[in-house]
Amino acid sequence: MLKTASVEVMLSRSICSGKYMVMVRGEVGAVEASVAAGIGAGNFSVIDSFVIPNLHESVFPAIAGSSKVEALEALGILESFSVAALIEGADAAVKSADVQLIESAWPWRSAAKPS
Repeated sequence: MLKTASVEVMLSRSICSGKYMVMVRGEVGAVEASVAAGIGAGNFSVIDSFVIPNLHESVFPAIAGSSKVEALEALGILESFSVAALIEGADAAVKSADVQLIESAWPWRSAAKPS
């Protein structure tokens, strides 16, 4: 994926037993080419992929867990079996209403505190 286009890896890791996720960011065309290369290399083992063009800038800090929220008035929750669908939903939410994304419970983050 990285050899195909000028993209930045946001995430590359196991997200649960038997599932591995790679997220890249960059210009739309570069991300499209990179994802297409990943699909080709992954062949039958790729279970989901898509590119969200022009992703809202507040989605990136939410993925990284670095969002700053001053006060909560209400809380909206999206739940899905697909991380990709959640990111697409978060992007749609911030583009359609005056809302802020907060740190989310991504499957690769453990809720347990280190001992």
